[in-house]
Amino acid sequence: RDTILKEMKSIIKNEWYPNGVDSKEPDYCHLVSKQHFQHVERFLSRLNEDESCVKIVDAEPDIASLFYPVSAILMEDPERIGEVEVFGSNFGCVVIEDFETAIRFIAKRESALSAYIFTKDSKKVDRFLDGTKSGGVTVNDCMKHALNDTLQRGECQEI
Repeated sequence: RDTILKEMKSIIKNEWYPNGVDSKEPDYCHLVSKQHFQHVERFLSRLNEDESCVKIVDAEPDIASLFYPVSAILMEDPERIGEVEVFGSNFGCVVIEDFETAIRFIAKRESALSAYIFTKDSKKVDRFLDGTKSGGVTVNDCMKHALNDTLQRGECQEI
């Protein structure tokens, strides 16, 4: 977990925000209202003792512009991950002991709208595709899914 968070911070800082973050910049992601901003603040204030919030983008929240920096919610209890709302710029992060345990962990939950796997092992990709269900899967990327405006959004249906 520490390695991936360190890499995320480095890539975001060096490739996305090489000149730093200006919360007033309209091209950055902003929340839609003060109520949503306050919801994120309340959520983060109620984390359990063994949980913490790590800013991935080195910036301060700004209610005036509704900017909230990308943050990882580090959780020790994997069962609580479903309680963490991926809202605004927050995402839950848990450590799972091995790949097969992760597949079972994902499979026993409600279908996600999207899923991402990062690996060079094609057998793991196949196992991930066969063993999990989601509205869409992206391999070794996360932006291609979000930026593709031809994909349907918002639901996962049985076929």
